[in-house]
Amino acid sequence: MGRMLMGLVAAFVLILLFPMILPACHTLQTDERTDADLTKSSSNVTLTHDLWQADTESVVSAVDDKGNTLVATTYVEATKVLTLSGWHAEATTATVVYEVDALTEYAGFGPVVGMTPLFLWLLLLGCAGYGVFSGIKSRF
Repeated sequence: MGRMLMGLVAAFVLILLFPMILPACHTLQTDERTDADLTKSSSNVTLTHDLWQADTESVVSAVDDKGNTLVATTYVEATKVLTLSGWHAEATTATVVYEVDALTEYAGFGPVVGMTPLFLWLLLLGCAGYGVFSGIKSRF
């Protein structure tokens, strides 16, 4: 009975910690960069760094020089060109805040951090399974 309770308590603790670990993994994987005064070229701007995972959702904010909020629509990884929509007709530059890969210096560490939630779920299932198995085993 004690082992079953310990396994279930461990599973419960992991469930409580999981919502804190997911954002921490993302924060560990990314850094924010700000490119100011990017010159508009027909709705496109060229970023200084690669956008994290070449995903437009990694753009935190984009504002043109007239104060309009811009929306990232497409990104070309090879040229670092980001297409933004919502430009003011007279706008010529933009400021873009976006996420970049923070683990480029640590080869192979990015995928490990990305798999951390999977490892935690496996640990959670293992703890719960151990607790249930110990409870069943002790009854026979």
